[in-house]
Amino acid sequence: MLKHKRVSISGGLLLILLILPAMGLAQDMAEGKWWRNPRAAKYLSLSDEEKATMDEKFIESRRRLIALKSNVEKEQFELDNLLESEVLNENALMQQFRKLEKARSDLSTERFNFLLEIRNIVGFERFQQIKALYQLRHHRKDRKGESIDPRR
Repeated sequence: MLKHKRVSISGGLLLILLILPAMGLAQDMAEGKWWRNPRAAKYLSLSDEEKATMDEKFIESRRRLIALKSNVEKEQFELDNLLESEVLNENALMQQFRKLEKARSDLSTERFNFLLEIRNIVGFERFQQIKALYQLRHHRKDRKGESIDPRR
């Protein structure tokens, strides 16, 4: 009975560990400094001051993201190390799994905070335009691999 429980828990953890990284990749809304794209900046009527502010926020956020991604990798390493032990310590595994999930949550929170900062800079209407461009870009990528063109 105990062996069956261990196999169940280990199998569940393994499944979670395989699925969660793929979900994390989907969280990035827009890559890089999209506001530096001349067509996007013109379409959204971004001022030089707004672009400079977004540059600053981007740099600050990237620094935090680098540290947070490193922490996720560290916690993942520790969990993998525990999973590879000959004797399974379920309490230690669950504790480490919680640490990993907290690290992932912190990373997601930073991404969301950056999104909020951009939303505060551009306001409601232009943020809606950004969302529409993002959706259009991904729709075109899925269909033809085309790049974004706000004039279409």
